[in-house]
Amino acid sequence: MDRVITLDDRHETLLRRLLESGRFADAASAVGAALEMLSAEHDEQAGWTTEALRDAVRKGIESGPGIPIEEAFGRVEKALEARIWARRED
Repeated sequence: MDRVITLDDRHETLLRRLLESGRFADAASAVGAALEMLSAEHDEQAGWTTEALRDAVRKGIESGPGIPIEEAFGRVEKALEARIWARRED
C-alpha cells in the first residue's frame, strides 16, 4: 500500500543524503527504518516507566507504614526552611 508524505526541506535533505550514501535502497526503506526505530524507542520508554513505577511502589511498601500527607509536607517544609536558613548564614 503506497502512501504520499510531504517532508520539510531539512528532512528531505536528510532523506536524500541517506539514499545517496547507499544506506537505503529507496525512500520507503528509510522511512520504514525510522518508524521501526521510533516504535522501539517508544516501547523501551514505556517499559522503563512501568518498571520504574513498579519498583518505586515496591520500595514504598517495603519501607514500612506510611504517614499522613500533612505530616509529610510538614517535614519537607521544615527541611527546606533549614536549608534556606543555612544558606543565609553562609
